[in-house]
Amino acid sequence: MATSVRRTTLTLPTAPVGPDNPLPALRPLDEVHRVDDRVRAALPADMARQVAYAPLRSVLPVRLRDGYGR
Repeated sequence: MATSVRRTTLTLPTAPVGPDNPLPALRPLDEVHRVDDRVRAALPADMARQVAYAPLRSVLPVRLRDGYGR
């Protein structure tokens, strides 16, 4: 039995993200990626494990993307 590997490109439709929000993210950095333990307990195991992985030290220079369309 032979193993084969193939590569393909899959393009999925998404909502347009809209323009960058010119305002900075006004949230304390210690709350950026914080999830309550009760909420984490309700998440699937793989998602709960990844939530706390390598939190960002800064939200800059990334602008907020909150102009999503449908």
